Amino acid sequence: MCGIVGFAMNENVSEHLIKGLEKLEYRGYDSAGIAVEINGEISAVKTAGRISALKEKLKYENVSSPVGIAHTRWATHGEANEKNAHPILSENKKIAVVHNGIIENADEIKKELISMGVEFETDTDTEVISQLLMINYDGSLLSAVIKTVKKLKGSFAFAAVCSDSPGEIAAARYLSPLTAVKFNSGAGIASDISALGEYSDEFIYLDDSEIAVINRDEVKIYSFSGEEKEKTPQRADADLNSDGKDGYEHFMLKEIYEQPDAVKKTIDAYCKNGEISFGFDEKFIEKLKNSDRVYFTACGSAYHAGAAAELFFEKILKIPCRAVIASEMRYSFTPLDKKTLVIAISQSGETADTLASLKNAKESGCVTLSIVNVKDSYIAKTGENVIYTRAGRETAVATTKGYTTQLTALYMLGIYLAKIKKNTPDKELDEYENELFSLADMIKSTVSLSGYISRRAPFTAFEKDVFFIGRGVDFTCALEGSLKLKEITYIHSECLPAGELKHGTISLIERGTKVFAVAMNKRLADKTANGINEIKARGAYVICFTTEKLRDKFPLADEVVILEETNEFFAPAVTAPALQLWAYYSARTKGCDIDKPKNLAKSVTVE
Repeated sequence: MCGIVGFAMNENVSEHLIKGLEKLEYRGYDSAGIAVEINGEISAVKTAGRISALKEKLKYENVSSPVGIAHTRWATHGEANEKNAHPILSENKKIAVVHNGIIENADEIKKELISMGVEFETDTDTEVISQLLMINYDGSLLSAVIKTVKKLKGSFAFAAVCSDSPGEIAAARYLSPLTAVKFNSGAGIASDISALGEYSDEFIYLDDSEIAVINRDEVKIYSFSGEEKEKTPQRADADLNSDGKDGYEHFMLKEIYEQPDAVKKTIDAYCKNGEISFGFDEKFIEKLKNSDRVYFTACGSAYHAGAAAELFFEKILKIPCRAVIASEMRYSFTPLDKKTLVIAISQSGETADTLASLKNAKESGCVTLSIVNVKDSYIAKTGENVIYTRAGRETAVATTKGYTTQLTALYMLGIYLAKIKKNTPDKELDEYENELFSLADMIKSTVSLSGYISRRAPFTAFEKDVFFIGRGVDFTCALEGSLKLKEITYIHSECLPAGELKHGTISLIERGTKVFAVAMNKRLADKTANGINEIKARGAYVICFTTEKLRDKFPLADEVVILEETNEFFAPAVTAPALQLWAYYSARTKGCDIDKPKNLAKSVTVE
């Protein structure tokens, strides 16, 4: 969840560290700090709050050094204050550590070290790493890291500098991402390649249980047992330097507008001459053909994409399908066997709960497939096969194009599976394919409503409580709309199937209560209308998202947003941008920090 970066160069690294942190701030922004080696000592500067606060503080500090590490934090252990900000120093102030992850046995290690006379200064689990490195240091930072990682349980990517090992950074990875790079004037290490993109387009991706030791001349990779390993740098397939707002006020708005193109790219990547193909080998295709149930495992927006896919897959595959929240699935008694297809969905490819569920499925003998946006991410490499969405870099914490490209990939996969299973008429599948190829244009039409929504959304910006309703697949889209509003406006929002209103929640409806109704499904339009009528009788104010053909079904709706008509299963991809825009303009009206909402981070790498 946190972001770490380090450089060893032929010049002062402080500015490079700050630039790297700014690229990683989406990973957390509760606090920030840097540590550098100066004249045989470690100098650390840290602050609560965002990187901008750290930059201001650095104006008055000397941090000129050719080697250093830096960190932007999403707090898990210990309050988000300056004391707990990284880098975390050892008791003797000779070692500094930045860390992403959770050390599950931190309390146990801390008790042991206290009994040895070590004094702790912070409330973080990270401090046990710096103190262990101090205890284990014998003149070699690599040796200290090897001894230290053997004591740690949990997930971690950390980087360390030591005043007694000048010019050197040692970093280790286990269940948290870490990438190294060598370039002309030095070398770097970071949580992801975005912080390193301006230095090279080829990167060394550390695998689990690997250590990187870097200096300005080289990058060396070792196993946790100390064996040196040869690793070939890999080329990134994205333009890492193209991350500006391009004239948009916020990254989120830019990324909403990028959705038609992202969806088209995702389709084009796997559709050639009108045929969907993912390049699976015959053995894997046979496994897919023989699967008799499907589980989608994911968190947040990715889970909502899986929930939409669940209904589509059951319709065309004629087998039981279920979307399960990953943090629940990993501890459930879900039946898994070799005929079970488990599809893990993640934008970042790092989500800890999704990864754990995927690993469990793999260990249970399931057929496993990953749908991710980030190439060579951990989840991408853990499944038997991977389908990459083509969303490109998504900077705003609240996902937009990540969600719609996940839906797109799932639509393609569903059609593909139905074809190889041969249990749905070709004519029906052809209709879905034709609709799929029109999806980008329909989303473009939705995005074109930005001006209208910008004028209407401020009306709901200062509500305390709102509700979202829908039936069938519309309900899964309503879930995503509700989440977007919560994420960036901080308005309390509850979402439920329209038919459930009368079973308790309708007691909360008062005169003027705002209710968003997603009503794209013509098969269930009359049922949704019944729900709207019930809440209108209690004084609710209803904003309805529907099509021109269905408009007359909802005469009591106070506002109607007209969207392009599509089949019921593809409707979430068409509707979502409108809900995203409504959330965006509501947050803008309130003056919220849209791209970096409070308490959130883009990538959740802890349980």
